[in-house]
Amino acid sequence: MDFRNKATSNSYVLLALLPIPKFIHPKKKVCSMLEAHLYHQSLDLVLQPLKSAAQFGVMLSDPIANFRWCFTPLASFIVDTPESQLIATVGGKHLQLQL
Repeated sequence: MDFRNKATSNSYVLLALLPIPKFIHPKKKVCSMLEAHLYHQSLDLVLQPLKSAAQFGVMLSDPIANFRWCFTPLASFIVDTPESQLIATVGGKHLQLQL
């Protein structure tokens, strides 16, 4: 467990750098909603190949070079607390837009 949790063990792969937007709309609720929408659209774009592999499958080779039809669902996602609230659409990002 100690080896797997070390950042220097190269067991984690950076998949994407997500944008950090700065919106100039005067209403904070609108900026927050736009930020959440951009975050989810970015994740949809980055994770599209994984979604199609989980739904339709993909041919992968095993250690002895046999090809197998595999379905690879996304099993984990590392985030901090604000990002986890944004993904679950609860907490500070759960807003009702009132213009």
